[in-house]
Amino acid sequence: MVNRLFIPLIVILSYWALGSAAYASAAATLSVEPDPVFVDVIDNNPPQQNSSPRDSFIELSADKDTVYVQEQLVLSVKLFFNGNLIGGELSEPAHPNAIIESLGKQTEYSRFRDGTRYRVVERRYAIFPQQPGELSLPALRFEGQTRDASGRLKFLRDSKQLFTVPVKDVPEGFTGDTWLPATDLTLSGTGLPADASLNTGQNLSRSLSVVAEGLPAETLPPFSHDMPPGMRAYPDNPERTTTPSENGLTARLTQATALVPVEGGELVLPEIRIPWWDTDTDSQKVARIEARAFNVQATNGQPATTEGEAENPQPAEQTVPAPAENNAGAQPVSASSGVWLWQTLTIVLLIGWTATGFGWWYSRRSGASPAAAGQAPDVTEKALFNTLCESARAGAPETADHLIRWLQHRHPQRPVVSLSEAYGLLKNTDVIARETEKLQARAFSQQSGAAESWDGEKLVNALEKSRAGMAKKPGPQSPLPPLFPDELNAGAGRHLYRQK
Repeated sequence: MVNRLFIPLIVILSYWALGSAAYASAAATLSVEPDPVFVDVIDNNPPQQNSSPRDSFIELSADKDTVYVQEQLVLSVKLFFNGNLIGGELSEPAHPNAIIESLGKQTEYSRFRDGTRYRVVERRYAIFPQQPGELSLPALRFEGQTRDASGRLKFLRDSKQLFTVPVKDVPEGFTGDTWLPATDLTLSGTGLPADASLNTGQNLSRSLSVVAEGLPAETLPPFSHDMPPGMRAYPDNPERTTTPSENGLTARLTQATALVPVEGGELVLPEIRIPWWDTDTDSQKVARIEARAFNVQATNGQPATTEGEAENPQPAEQTVPAPAENNAGAQPVSASSGVWLWQTLTIVLLIGWTATGFGWWYSRRSGASPAAAGQAPDVTEKALFNTLCESARAGAPETADHLIRWLQHRHPQRPVVSLSEAYGLLKNTDVIARETEKLQARAFSQQSGAAESWDGEKLVNALEKSRAGMAKKPGPQSPLPPLFPDELNAGAGRHLYRQK
């Protein structure tokens, strides 16, 4: 019984002895491993610490340490000062080989530097270097006056220069015609119908827009107006806007264009693509609008053209004025059958024939020859041409109709029903085609100021020169239509640049 009581006591004492030995061993190990730490205590103030804060100073910073040519570099200029600033002048950054734009108004706030609270005036600029190499801006300077807490006047002066920024040339891998270094660029288009079926003469209004981050609007290339045969384009004036923000410039180019299908069949609007360089990923990207295919149906069996063809050219053949008077006099007959109407008609006819006989007698007396009498159609041709010129000066939409009617009379053996056929008979065709398309664009333009800017003298002068050329060299005309008729594609030239 006694042995059973001592066994647990012996076990407890054994565990206590083992734990004490382990603790003593660990303490001995810890007391040997740590190395001593030496601390130097310096008397007086800490080193490199001014006893009084600075009255003013300038801080410069840039968002990039290297850029491409014509890439945006955002420069931040901060002026720190304390006290009440009475007056001061902070110089602006300038460089002969860089375009510098201010990014809005300056901002004012407070910041702490070295334990001192300063008032801060910050200005931001967008800098676009125009030549590869190195960009070194002149030092920015500040001069001003302030009063401290005691009212004492102090003169402030400081200058700071930004670090030299390397400027890289256009990468060899860039394939675009216009160098566009930007952080983002998007291209969008609206206005085209979702349905792929169109009718000739249907008026479409298409709007294209491109937005670029980190570029001014003047650098964006113009949209191409190349259209397939059977589609006419009447573009409005493009709108360019540049919006400054804290992070730089945002450029936008928008242009509305009236599109009119003039021929039936299948036509495809070409793809629009703008290559640009992504400065964030340092790689080329392409913004694009996919090509669109349409099936154009000719309406009412008419020729597929909307150039204002004359539906009834017969009035141009009425060249003798006398029958016109007879027709005008015959109109009252259908209105009434009274005797007094017949008497009035008889008197009118008698007076008309008397005047005609007197005119014939006077022309014979004055020695008019048969050749002179044969010039009566020329008088009517001149009247049609004068009507055409008056319509062109006024900018009337019927100018194309008058042009076709005049040529139908002048060349009765040639089937002239559209402007494309009319241009084949004219001299100075390029000028006439260009001015006629401008005139027709006014009819489709959505801008109210388009009518005020029309100047028809260019078209009139071109028509007069063409008419004079045809009069000098009439020549025999073939009854067959031309094998290669002139096309109505003046082709607006694109002015694109690539700076290398």
